[in-house]
Amino acid sequence: MSIDDGDEAVAVERFLKDKRAAFENFHWTNWRSETADFRRLFKFADSIPHQVAFARSGERVWESSSQRLSHAGLDELVRNLLDAK
Repeated sequence: MSIDDGDEAVAVERFLKDKRAAFENFHWTNWRSETADFRRLFKFADSIPHQVAFARSGERVWESSSQRLSHAGLDELVRNLLDAK
């Protein structure tokens, strides 16, 4: 999810296209006015980049501000989440 200002949406989309991003990107343009919800949902602590993983149920199962993962650890987490029914 991108939290860049609304006027930066084109630049964000161009960057993702240039990097051949193979994932859907959501652009939360009004996150500043919804700061409490944003912090609660994503356990955001003003650290960028901030990564969050959710189970298919919508439960937040990991976020980068409280637990750092290596690339291999993050790959394993994502594989486990994708494999879960």
